[in-house]
Amino acid sequence: MIGKVITSTKTALSIRLASNGELMLNNDLSLSDANIVDGTHLVVVIQIHVEWYGKVVSQYDISVETTIMELKKKIEKDHAIGMAAEMQELHFNGKSLDEDQLKLEDYNVPSHGATIIVFTKFQLSVRKDGVSHPFAVHNGMTVGDLEKIVAQHFGKITTQIVLDLEGEILLDDVVLSAVKFEGSELSVSFAKW
Repeated sequence: MIGKVITSTKTALSIRLASNGELMLNNDLSLSDANIVDGTHLVVVIQIHVEWYGKVVSQYDISVETTIMELKKKIEKDHAIGMAAEMQELHFNGKSLDEDQLKLEDYNVPSHGATIIVFTKFQLSVRKDGVSHPFAVHNGMTVGDLEKIVAQHFGKITTQIVLDLEGEILLDDVVLSAVKFEGSELSVSFAKW
């Protein structure tokens, strides 16, 4: 199946690609046989699975024309997560869907459906030479990911960055959601080679 479409009269149809390359409807009619004529507005509807903390918690049938912000607001209203849209960072296929005004189709979300992963955004403060520097991160990032951001901010290479939390050096592969920050600041130092 390629996906579902909604016609301008709000009729739901399923579309599949026949072996001859023709698009066929769920009842084996071609588009022309079903009187879907040129100028009829068709909207492709895809199935989205929403994953949070490694588990699918919601499923939506939505248009590929849905913006990222519209999807975030749908997730916000869903009681499975209930997180404010502004706190969500959505990922598809390892890529952040970070432009709220773009549509799912702009990110090449396939018509056969996809899994969207929801991460929680938060602000993290890194102290260097007595000055706090805020960084926007999410709970799916690793310490190594954070090191790259910090290195770029300070104009250093990643191998020079050392992050510690109250005297404990953080390892690159640790996921930020596993670190208990509880209001503490990370300290950054630069290794000398």
